[in-house]
Amino acid sequence: MVKNKLKHSILLLISLAVLGCSTTDTAKNDSVTKTHYLLTTGDTEVHKGLLPNETPVFVEWHYSNGDRKKQKGFTGWDFDRDGRFEMVDVLAEDSGVETTIFDFDGDGKIDQKTKTQPIEK
Repeated sequence: MVKNKLKHSILLLISLAVLGCSTTDTAKNDSVTKTHYLLTTGDTEVHKGLLPNETPVFVEWHYSNGDRKKQKGFTGWDFDRDGRFEMVDVLAEDSGVETTIFDFDGDGKIDQKTKTQPIEK
């Protein structure tokens, strides 16, 4: 059962990686490019009451010159506390929510995706 839950969360993270991370971007210097990235999860924050558990997902970018940059790329939300994310926020460079994806049927596939629109002042 635990392996199955992990499999579904990994499928969702792979879907996220395709959505939110590109390996073809160039860094500030045109000769230095992003070669690949690694996704790792941080410690899950267990909230009291009806609030879902919250897990940060970090993206560690690897560059062609050997540099690395690690940043928070996603936040996973586990509403029923079964170890699988039912909602994931895809974060922009400024850590604001760029896109939110949902997997409420637990199959590890994206059921719905919403793009966040900036609030005009």
